[in-house]
Amino acid sequence: MKIETLTRSIGSVTIRASLEIKAGECVALQGPSGCGKTSLLRMIAGLDRPRSGRVILQGIDVTSWPAHRRQIATVFQYSAFIPSLSLIENAELGLQVRGIKRSTRRALLSPYFERLGLGGRENSRPGELSGGERQRLAWIRALVWKPNALLLDEPLTGLDDALKQTLRECLQDELRARPFPVLWVTHDALELGGLRHRELNWAEISLAPA
Repeated sequence: MKIETLTRSIGSVTIRASLEIKAGECVALQGPSGCGKTSLLRMIAGLDRPRSGRVILQGIDVTSWPAHRRQIATVFQYSAFIPSLSLIENAELGLQVRGIKRSTRRALLSPYFERLGLGGRENSRPGELSGGERQRLAWIRALVWKPNALLLDEPLTGLDDALKQTLRECLQDELRARPFPVLWVTHDALELGGLRHRELNWAEISLAPA
């Protein structure tokens, strides 16, 4: 995944970001609150439109593509779910829009629910979950449909050390099985633990006056 001079003005500053993340590589992007890290993720995902620049994914310029065509999964610090749907119905939406039949969707999701401690809760509603459980559901939803790239915005919020380690190991297993680029926004790269990664400070990708 290549980000070529992706630019967007926010208030008194302009974000200008250029970086490349290889398949199977995890980049930990660090920077202070409010500097534009989440805005960068939203541009890459197709949720916000950049003023200029390009997003290249698997050699294709996807800058003009809507979010649903990019096949980029995102785990935000506070992820939203459809409250009227069960946990498994929320988690399978990405598979459903790709035409995967229900029995196959459920078979794919079951190991993730078990591994991330939500087994037996599939028919619960998002409103019944704690913050940490909601975060685990967001990981399940992102990983199960095998995205072309993964964006993580403070993705371990509300989790204890054991669950953080489980998620890191789960991501490492996914990358071994099918390498894809990962951009992990964090205040502290130590939270990546033993996950192999390259650290990048926000100042290195450029922040300039508007």
